[in-house]
Amino acid sequence: MMKTKTKLLLFVFSMVALCFTCWTVYGQKQTASRINWEYTALLIPYSDSDKMIPLLNVQGSQGWEVVQAKFRTDPSDTHMFFLLKRPK
Repeated sequence: MMKTKTKLLLFVFSMVALCFTCWTVYGQKQTASRINWEYTALLIPYSDSDKMIPLLNVQGSQGWEVVQAKFRTDPSDTHMFFLLKRPK
């Protein structure tokens, strides 16, 4: 009875170790491929803030995603700056 439990425990441990090893190797293989990105920038006047979301949605439908958004607070220049990227 004790040998059966020991063998079962050893088998389960071996299967878990094998799954973990395969998962790790698979994960490394997936991240090893390099993605080339292209970037663009948008500068939108803050006075057009009601048009900002529809404009970003159009960019998103073309595959762009916002990487950085910054509100420029210079009194002579009130714009929102958006940096976008997408895979080439």
